[in-house]
Amino acid sequence: MPPLLLEQCRAFADRVEQAVVTLGPAAGPLAALTSRSSRFRMSCEAVARNRGLSRVTIAFLGPRNAGKTTLLSQLIRDPSIRERLPQGVARTASTRRLIWVGPEAPDGLRPDAEEWIDCPAERLPELGVPCQLVDVPGFNDRAEHIRQTAREALDSALIKVLVVEERGLESFDVLAHLEPADGTMLLPVVNQARAAETGEANAFASALAERLPEARILPPLVIPDFEQRDQDRDEVLAGAREALRRRLSEALAQHAGSEVWLEALAQPQLHARLRRFQDEVRQVAQQALPASAEAVTELDAAEAALPEVVLTGLLGPERALTALLRQRLRGILLDNTPALFFPWRLALGIAHLIWGALDRLPLMLLGSVPSWITAGRTALRNARQSASLDELVQQGMRRQLEERTRDQLAPRVRALHESLEADLLRGTGPHRDRSRPPEVQVDGVAALQERSAAAFAEVLEAHASARFTAGLGALTGTAVFWGVFGWPLYALYLEYARAAGGAWEGAGDAFQRFPAGTFTVLGTAALLALLPMGLLLLAFVSWLTRRARLRRCARDLREAHAALFRELTAHRTLAFRVTDEKLAACRFLLDPR
Repeated sequence: MPPLLLEQCRAFADRVEQAVVTLGPAAGPLAALTSRSSRFRMSCEAVARNRGLSRVTIAFLGPRNAGKTTLLSQLIRDPSIRERLPQGVARTASTRRLIWVGPEAPDGLRPDAEEWIDCPAERLPELGVPCQLVDVPGFNDRAEHIRQTAREALDSALIKVLVVEERGLESFDVLAHLEPADGTMLLPVVNQARAAETGEANAFASALAERLPEARILPPLVIPDFEQRDQDRDEVLAGAREALRRRLSEALAQHAGSEVWLEALAQPQLHARLRRFQDEVRQVAQQALPASAEAVTELDAAEAALPEVVLTGLLGPERALTALLRQRLRGILLDNTPALFFPWRLALGIAHLIWGALDRLPLMLLGSVPSWITAGRTALRNARQSASLDELVQQGMRRQLEERTRDQLAPRVRALHESLEADLLRGTGPHRDRSRPPEVQVDGVAALQERSAAAFAEVLEAHASARFTAGLGALTGTAVFWGVFGWPLYALYLEYARAAGGAWEGAGDAFQRFPAGTFTVLGTAALLALLPMGLLLLAFVSWLTRRARLRRCARDLREAHAALFRELTAHRTLAFRVTDEKLAACRFLLDPR
């Protein structure tokens, strides 16, 4: 028994039943799936377990009076056992029950619909593996319970021998009754042929292969009509017996001596049954849930478009993104400026904090309290903007993704609930959906955050000032400052040196020679030096963070994130979904594969 595949079939049946319970009341239009699921589970277990037999079961099936029992009896090497099989064209002589012929009785034998004829193994044909024969009633019998027994026989044997009279080859009923046999090993036998030609038999085998794509269709056998004048009955039946034995032996040769022949023969049938039942579930669900199917389609379309919608708002408006990028580019410029360039780097750091309030800088230097307050507020705002960008890159992406996903999908989930009520509760009165609100889940956020941070760093590095540019600007600004401030400082120190020399020589007025107002002179000189350096710094930073560069940076950043979203969603690394029991159940039934 193939346990994994059988468990998969059982699990699918359980999911169907659970989905029906989740979607609505048991009296709804989907209630029929519960009984169908139970029958599917039982049929899979019958195939996988081979009715508890340790032998290959070979069923002879086909229309009524096609000669199934006659051909089966030729494989039994005991006349007394052959005589116990019902044979004949009269209704009372035809097979009315499922007849098992072999040394083992199948599990769960039902006396009202089945019969077991004990036959020693040495009286059965030698096919390379132990076998058991099954005689099946005609699937076109007028009695419903007999037709049901014939249908159940498709679950009761691993190999089917389809016996059809030559005049019944064009009957489409034959093919219609065989759909449950898809995935099996099938031997077509054209009985009572008027000629030995195989053209029509091969065409019939081709039609079987087309109708049962997962079945293994063996080359057909053609058995002449022994009732014709020029045919000997015993000779025809002897030839049929040898042809059947040879064809079945060749088909089972690969399983001779194998311990897993049951798995090998049952697995294709289980696959075919699972696929067929999945199609049946989808068909029933689409008929029972038309409005819900439309709502799911709209929800799927919204989920497919969600990455683009989320991306549009994830990086924020263009103006806000530009301001954040300007802040980050100034920060990179500050990081790339060597600390030895004093006071350029100090002035650059202060300007970075109070950018947007630089017009207050002269008043700040004069001690204006309102200017200091304005500059402090601006510095706090700039710090928050920088922190906002860091949070977006590192921490806030999950929250924004979930919020935007919820805004886009939650209304459509509510619409799906309303559609389900309309489909499942037709004519049963009003009903209020008391299910919990859907939970939004975004898978792959960690990978997105990591790749997004790398995209931010790459784009900013490409548009930020290089270390050489930052160093050249710092060198120029520092030279301007010390070029202005150095001369008064030099002159002041020179006067101090001369006064100190006079005091050393003992001059009487030496102490009067020391310059007065030193701090005033130094302060005035520093202001005079900071002014051209500040103007140069303002022009330098404005040039490095000009609007055209910021627009290109924002464009490249959005394009990088768009490519990142496409890649992650294409590989299903990033997935937007809503956790909702009814949505999951509805999706499963409408598309169970």
